[in-house]
Amino acid sequence: MSEEEGFDEWIDERGLLSTLGRLRDDILQGDYRPLYLGWLKAMSLESDHYEEDEDDPDNFFNDPEPPLPAGLKRLTPPLKALADFFEIDPFLISAASEQSPDLTPLQQADFAPLISRLTRQECDEFLLKIVNAEPGAVTALRKKLLSFEKTLPRVETTPRTFGELLETAEKLRQAESRREAETRRKKHIAEMHELAKREAQTWQEIEDLLESGHTASNYEYATALLSKLQQLSEFQGTEANFTTRVRELSERYRKRTALIERWKKKGWI
Repeated sequence: MSEEEGFDEWIDERGLLSTLGRLRDDILQGDYRPLYLGWLKAMSLESDHYEEDEDDPDNFFNDPEPPLPAGLKRLTPPLKALADFFEIDPFLISAASEQSPDLTPLQQADFAPLISRLTRQECDEFLLKIVNAEPGAVTALRKKLLSFEKTLPRVETTPRTFGELLETAEKLRQAESRREAETRRKKHIAEMHELAKREAQTWQEIEDLLESGHTASNYEYATALLSKLQQLSEFQGTEANFTTRVRELSERYRKRTALIERWKKKGWI
């Protein structure tokens, strides 16, 4: 978020106010994922201004994580909005979620047998709050009922340090970078194989464009096609042939200064 933008105005423009407001009810019902995400963001901000000293017993990066909530692997839309709004590193969230079990949806809770566990006084108090439309009355009732059931699972894990989470996040980031690079490589290979089938046709298309008119759009398109053919020559190891053909074209159309300037900028002539 830009520091120059008004905070309230920025939220309202994006319709986030009501979305983020739902997180309060989630917290009241025992879903502490928003608080955990807040801790991740706070630690990330602190780490930007902290110089690590491994010999320091109070090393910031040795701080343990708070109790790990369930359900970090599948964030709700409000939680995603929270993470996006505060720009929480998605790889840090993924690192934290590795030990987080699946969350049992609150909607699946069977409240009927739980209501009978309320005392007469509690029933009267909750009903009075609800009919008076007191804010949070229904949420408070759900929280009370869920306290009998303990719907939200407790996560019994050894707390990780913030430094460990950062290391895991960096490994995930590097793995994703390798996957993306491999995807791009395969896509490039496929494109080059496809272009190789149309190489002669593409050269002819370039000549037809240059013959059809002295327009900027023709020059731009012809230059774009040549850029593709240059990539193909690098892929096939036929750079010398590409250079020869471009120079032949540049000699033929040497009087077209706008075209020649484009090719000079590309380093072809």
